[in-house]
Amino acid sequence: MVNLKANQAMCNNCGNTLTSHSQYDLQVCQCGFIAVDDGLNLRIIELTIPSVITNSLSSCDKSNFTIMF
Repeated sequence: MVNLKANQAMCNNCGNTLTSHSQYDLQVCQCGFIAVDDGLNLRIIELTIPSVITNSLSSCDKSNFTIMF
């Protein structure tokens, strides 16, 4: 298991560990799947758009990032 700090997230798609040091410090992983921003008030942003968009809502039980508290 990876030990991450409060301002870090890891992309399970490419394995990059992203660290946002402050507000407006946007960091994008090398594959472009996720980004993090806002330092200790970490926001994880999923950048990829699903290839199929449906009108029904479904639960997101498979995430491609890991965050530890």
